[in-house]
Amino acid sequence: MQQLIVKVNGIPERKTIGTQNTQTSSDKMSDSIRLLLSEGINKIQFSCLNSKGIESLKETFYIQYNPTQKTKSKLWYIGIGMSQFEDSSRNLQFAAKDIRDLSLLFKQKDPTSLIDTFLNEKVTLKTLEQIKQILASTNIEDRVIISFSGHGLLDDQQSFYFAPYDQDFNTPSYKKSISYEMIENLLAQIPARKKLLLIDACNSGEIDKEPLETIAELKNTNGTVVVKEYKARGAKIGNSNTQHTSMPNSFELMKSLFADLSNNNGAIVISAAAGNEFALENNKWNNGAFTFCIKKALLENLADMDKNGTTVSELKTYVSKQVEQLTNGRQKPTSRQENPDLDWKIW
Repeated sequence: MQQLIVKVNGIPERKTIGTQNTQTSSDKMSDSIRLLLSEGINKIQFSCLNSKGIESLKETFYIQYNPTQKTKSKLWYIGIGMSQFEDSSRNLQFAAKDIRDLSLLFKQKDPTSLIDTFLNEKVTLKTLEQIKQILASTNIEDRVIISFSGHGLLDDQQSFYFAPYDQDFNTPSYKKSISYEMIENLLAQIPARKKLLLIDACNSGEIDKEPLETIAELKNTNGTVVVKEYKARGAKIGNSNTQHTSMPNSFELMKSLFADLSNNNGAIVISAAAGNEFALENNKWNNGAFTFCIKKALLENLADMDKNGTTVSELKTYVSKQVEQLTNGRQKPTSRQENPDLDWKIW
């Protein structure tokens, strides 16, 4: 055995390679592993990887845990919003407001929630380390929601980047860019098991030829895209006249990118746009379409179909339908497949 993989309720808990991270100083791998259990039924899964990276069948069993003293679940909200950039030609109107609005919503719905926001010039590579330190004090019962609102970029290798204040828009993989892998690593180090990532940004997938020809006619001189009365959260990269990539199906690209997160840290990810769609913002909404629909869903409990609390899967279903309707089919959110073992209630 090269690697031992342990999951609790679908969340990777521990990976042991060789004799590393064992419970004893023995040269042999320890035959016991200590796990923190969540309140209620815990689904425990073990599997092994061999030296060729082939995973074994999973061994699954269940443990009911009823603590003598219950741990109160806290709601943590971290918002990262980018409306103003060092390159002011790339500025957006509502991205930072998206984050301010959501932070107010969470505080209104749950006055005990713990909230931190990072906006505009405060958003750099160092921001991720700050967020990591903030969330290090979460416990396994806590609920963590992290949202990004701003420009999303793809490089030539189809890797996703979120643009910070000092982004070089000619080079998505600029040394100061916030990469998908960095966000993934941040999520992996959060002790809380209930994690939701929201991304209100575009340029995260292929722009197909036919719709691109229509959109190109509506570009501003600085490369920012306007679709009728909507403004898109995308920007022309380098000297290219388009944002076309070589991926044949960007919806599948987004699903594969975000599905990887489930293997590494169990986070649920909902992204604002996929395929040939931009993430749109509009004066009528005073927000991005994606954030506008999230606000309505959570503020008015519109996603709570069974009236027993809004779950993450209910939020995803509601927002996906509403964004598509609101934008007349121009934008369709996507997400990784939900974790059926941990579809948690936001409130």
